[in-house]
Amino acid sequence: MDKKAQERETRWRLIKERKQKLTEERDKRKREEEEERKQKEECEKRQKILERKEKRRLEKQMEIQKKKEREIMHNLILKASLQYKEVLMKKVISSLKQLVAHKWMLTDIAEKHYKTQLLRNSFQIWRTHVQSIISLRMYKVTALYNRILMKKVFRGLFQVYAEYITKNQVASDFYDINLQEHIFIGWHHAACTEHVMSIKKQEQAKGHYNRKLLTQYLKRWQQLPSVLQLERDKEQRKQIWRKKVQEMLPDFKPVLTRLEDSYMMS
Repeated sequence: MDKKAQERETRWRLIKERKQKLTEERDKRKREEEEERKQKEECEKRQKILERKEKRRLEKQMEIQKKKEREIMHNLILKASLQYKEVLMKKVISSLKQLVAHKWMLTDIAEKHYKTQLLRNSFQIWRTHVQSIISLRMYKVTALYNRILMKKVFRGLFQVYAEYITKNQVASDFYDINLQEHIFIGWHHAACTEHVMSIKKQEQAKGHYNRKLLTQYLKRWQQLPSVLQLERDKEQRKQIWRKKVQEMLPDFKPVLTRLEDSYMMS
């Protein structure tokens, strides 16, 4: 008995040493990974510093290049501006000469146009006066004709409106009666159809439920042998493990065995 206890103590000590060794190795790996991470971060920081320095150098170089290009462009603009002013002065002088000649020509054309327009305006005033007299007379005649016509139109409209009211009332009553009849017939037909459909759906649902229930029962019955076989296999594996544990630990008794012993003693 003491020998078995010593063996168990030896096994527990070996397991404990193994766990301690695994813990130390895991801690060592963590320290190495942490050191590697710190070195990687330090390298990344140095790389970023170098990149920033290189970026500032390139920006400064670009700024110098842009400044030179601006100076060159400024000189070119000054030269172009002087040349443009010279060419523009020549064009202005030439244009002034052409404008003076064109002005005298337009003056002659304007005098001729003024005389023609004056004659045209005089004729237009006379024609407007004649047209106003004719329009006034036509307005009076048209107004008289419109009054007579409006009286006839209103009299005819009143008669048409009275007939329309009478016919509209008759048509409305007839439409209401037909509409009520159609609605009642449609409602009766829809109610009968809905009742028949409801009965059919209930019968179909009941048949479907019975078929589904029967199918589930058959499946469960077919699965019963395999379930029983699984339970037997499980019990056999338990017995095997109990025997192995009993071989390693003879003093060990499962809970079910202890209960059976106590039952037998009682």
